[in-house]
Amino acid sequence: MTEAQIIDPLILTKERRREIPIVGDPDEITLARVKVYYNTIATLVEKKTQTHGSFLLSNITHEGFGRAFVLTGKLIVVDKILRDVHRLGFPSLEELCVKTEEVVEKAAALIDNTVKSQKPRI
Repeated sequence: MTEAQIIDPLILTKERRREIPIVGDPDEITLARVKVYYNTIATLVEKKTQTHGSFLLSNITHEGFGRAFVLTGKLIVVDKILRDVHRLGFPSLEELCVKTEEVVEKAAALIDNTVKSQKPRI
């Protein structure tokens, strides 16, 4: 599978979004798309901060509601409430990159601030 094939489902143009019903149950393919996106964020945070990142999807209901977390150690660096996961996507590749970079930057800043604020233990 190529990178373009992996990214393509996350690009929801206006036409594509119109084809998706407002209310819908997320299927396995949709959940896989959500997992790929948040796993990518965890990986980017890990690369940027040199800390081990992992992600967790919490209790995705049959209606598409739940939460996504990205963790490094004991610190939650991304906490996103999910709604309508069957409609997760971005209007363009550029917006996907911008939004993802914003999330990664905020997570890295949180890690940096947490590390700086910890007092050395003797």
